[in-house]
Amino acid sequence: MKIKYWALCCLSLSMLSASLFAQSWDELPQTTQLTLKPFQSQWQTMPEAKQQKLLKAAQRWQQMNPEQKQQAKQRLKRWQSLSSTKQQRVAKRYQQFKQLSPTDARRVKKQFKRFQSLPPHKQQTLKKRWKKVSPEQKKQQYHKTKRSHTSP
Repeated sequence: MKIKYWALCCLSLSMLSASLFAQSWDELPQTTQLTLKPFQSQWQTMPEAKQQKLLKAAQRWQQMNPEQKQQAKQRLKRWQSLSSTKQQRVAKRYQQFKQLSPTDARRVKKQFKRFQSLPPHKQQTLKKRWKKVSPEQKKQQYHKTKRSHTSP
C-alpha cells in the first residue's frame, strides 16, 4: 500500500513540475518567438519536453551565422523531401551511430569523409557494390575494419 502511495505521489509531483516549468508563449523572448513562430498556435498544448527541445533548437539557430543557417535550411529541405520510410531509416541509423563508442564514431566519421572526398563516379561504383553485399558480409567487413583500426 505504501509503495502505491509513494508511486502516486511521485507521479503527481512529476506532472505538477512539468506544468510549472512549461513556459507560456508570452514569456518567451521576442527573438525566440520570432524563431519559433510556426509553433505558436500549438505551443500551449505542446508537451514540455518538446517545448524544451524547440527552445534549444531556437537558441542554436540564433547563434548561427548566415552560412550555417543556409546549410541548415538546405538540410531541412532535403530531410522533408525524403519519404517517411526513408526518414525512419535515416533516424534509425542516426540512433545506431549515437550508440557507438567514441572511437568507433571517429572511425565512421573518418571513413565517411574519405568516401565524400572521392569523385562522384567512384562513390556511385562503391554504392552499387555495397548494395550487392549480403548483410553477413557487411557485418564481417565491419568487424574486419574495426580490428584493423584498433590493432597497434
